[in-house]
Order: sequence, then structure tokens, then C-alpha cells
Amino acid sequence: MPLSEVQGQAKAVDALQKSLASGHVHHAWLFTGPEGVGKELTAVGLAQALTCPEKPSVGCGECSSCQRVLRRNHPDVTWVLTEDEQVARGIVGRAEFDHTPSRDIKVEQVRALGERLSFRALESSFKVALIIDAHAMNPQAQNALLKTLEEPPKGTVLLLTTSMPDKLLPTIRSRCAKASFWSPARALPGREGDRQA
Repeated sequence: MPLSEVQGQAKAVDALQKSLASGHVHHAWLFTGPEGVGKELTAVGLAQALTCPEKPSVGCGECSSCQRVLRRNHPDVTWVLTEDEQVARGIVGRAEFDHTPSRDIKVEQVRALGERLSFRALESSFKVALIIDAHAMNPQAQNALLKTLEEPPKGTVLLLTTSMPDKLLPTIRSRCAKASFWSPARALPGREGDRQA
């Protein structure tokens, strides 16, 4: 879904679109807000904008590149989720683990991400990492991520989503540009026009 189609988060989307239009996209973004308000959809839209060959810095949402970002199989876009969430989404089966799938993002996952980001992009100008529910990183994983945030490989953009930013190290939060997401206001009966975006 292109950024232009994200609903109800005009302020966050506008900040991202301005960053893209300027040609100076920050190397790390922290998307904060309650569950279910579009943080992950927006991260996908930003990843599409960064990798889309048809509408660079915008994203068309329809080309092969944009579709592969959406399906989590673009070679320049890496997804980091807990093992438990990977099972819940059907990305992997529970039988693929010889242990109970972890609810933490582990240090091994973050180290593997750092290694993957050290290689050059295969198809686009950017390598993008989406760290979903970044607050699930255990302390060792957070410390491992700091090295990448402090010295990001050229052309790398990290997108962290979280509903619990206080669970992230202050040093991680301080190295990210921030986009705040809010629950869309619900209109009161008889006040349809008062609904805010």
C-alpha cells in the first residue's frame, strides 16, 4: 500500500513524504503508537517508496517490486519479527523450531540483520529493514542494534514499529527520527463532521 493510501495518519505520512521528496531520508525511523493504527502499513508504504522503480520516492504499490515488499520477499527489504509472530502469520510453521517459538526478537536475529545490511542492495538504491514490535527485542538484541544505528551501512533505512517505546533503550530512541501514530478519533453521534484524520 503506497503511503498516499494510508488513512487517518496524515501528520506521520506527511513527514515521511516530505523526507522522501527532499532526497534526505533519515537512516532510522521509530513509528510509535497504539496497536492497530497503521504503523506497519506505513512502514510497508515507506519501504515501497524507497525501492519502487516505477515511482521512485513515492511507490506505486502495483509493480513487481512493490508487490514483493508487501509479500515479504523483496531481496532488499528484510523483516524482523519474533518467532512467535512468524508462526502466527504463517511465515514459518511451529514444526520448524526445536523449541517453543520465542516472543522476543533475539540477538541472533539482529546480528543476522546487520550482516545482511552490510551487503549492497541487489535491485534498488536502498536496503530497508522493518523491525516489527521493536520493543520485543531483548536487551542483548537492542545493544546489537545500536552498532547498526550508530554506523549504518550506506543506503540503509531501518524502520522500527512499537506500541511501547519506553521498552527501547534511550540510545535507540535518540538515534531515530520519530513518527507518532494516533487512534483515529471516533465521531460522537450527530457530529459526523467533527471526525479528525
